[in-house]
Formats: sequence, structure tokens, C-alpha cells
Amino acid sequence: MTRPWTCTPTSTGCRPSPIPMGRGLGISRGAALLNLRLAIRMTGHDPQVLPLPDPSERPDLLATVRATPGTPPDQDERLLYGMIPHLRTNRFPFDGPPRARRRAP
Repeated sequence: MTRPWTCTPTSTGCRPSPIPMGRGLGISRGAALLNLRLAIRMTGHDPQVLPLPDPSERPDLLATVRATPGTPPDQDERLLYGMIPHLRTNRFPFDGPPRARRRAP
């Protein structure tokens, strides 16, 4: 299984490969960040996320993530974490531009 990103843990965060951001890549990177947050929660820590910490100097840095002492993961977090190995990737192109969000009545 391939993904259009790599995540390299560093002392300052998780560094994705420097590929231009597009809709699919944004969704993929967001999913990777969620998986990282869940993995941190499984250790009983809380993830502290600073998204796009330095976009002008480090456009390749998606987020800085730090683990701080926390509580044990709850049932929903354990369930989501357990689903990570069952990930399926949609390889088909999107069929058009993103749709506008509907406003609630």
C-alpha cells in the first residue's frame, strides 16, 4: 500500500514529504495526523497538536505533535485505533471540484 506522503518523526514534530498540497493529499495527511494522535492516546498520553507551525519557513511541516501526560484512552479511541490496520485507500480520481457545503435550514 502506498501513500503520497511519508512521516518522519523528528524532535520538533512529524515531517511529511514536500509534495504540493492538493485536495487528496490534504485528506491523506489529515488522516495520518489522526492516526498519530490515536497512537499517542493508546499510550495514555494526550497529543498536543500545533497545525502548520511555520508555513512560511517550513511549508513541508504539517504539524508539531507532542505527547503530554494524560488519561487512559476511552472506548471510542480504542475502537478507532483498532481500525487503522483495516485502512482502505480509494485510488479513483475525484469526479469534480469539491461540493459547496449545504447550510443548515
